[in-house]
Amino acid sequence: YFELLQPNHQTFCFAAMVCWGKPSTSGDEIKVPQTVAAPAQLDDRPQRKVTQYMHGVRTQHDGSTPPDRALAKLREGNERFTTGRAEKTKNFKAEHREALATHGQLPMAAILGCADSRAPIEIVFDVQPGDLFVLRNAGNTLSHAEGSVVGSLEYCVGPLKAKLIVVLGHTKCGAMAGATQTMLSAQKAAENGE
Repeated sequence: YFELLQPNHQTFCFAAMVCWGKPSTSGDEIKVPQTVAAPAQLDDRPQRKVTQYMHGVRTQHDGSTPPDRALAKLREGNERFTTGRAEKTKNFKAEHREALATHGQLPMAAILGCADSRAPIEIVFDVQPGDLFVLRNAGNTLSHAEGSVVGSLEYCVGPLKAKLIVVLGHTKCGAMAGATQTMLSAQKAAENGE
């Protein structure tokens, strides 16, 4: 479980994650902080590691990202978003779109998030196309009836080799409020013998 921030530094999203695979072993990886740094602390952080991809963007020709490194990249992107230093989408060029179309995708993580327009996953994490495999529905839910979501996650961790799945919720979610209200109303009706 970890929290993400919005620009006013209030908690906006929370996430639970599932990861598998071996952690990265290179000594120069950025350690994952326990909380997202406040702006005053950002200047003291080491420079982020820049990853070079064969085609300038993450494709099937590159190696998969270890889960701890993927989580660190998500947190780093959220720090850039909260401090107004977002950069990834600004640097996405036509040749990157061509590389993804030609050489395929290799996302570093799968994210199951809410369809709410206030929770734009790629923007909150400051990533570019090809970095995340995003699945969205109201309330970021997953049930046996939603085989396409399960199948999509299986595809992402299978052929696409993602090692991290994040279930991302957000504050003031209408779907969660509605489901909670329905459950509480049913519980109250049962207690009253209705």
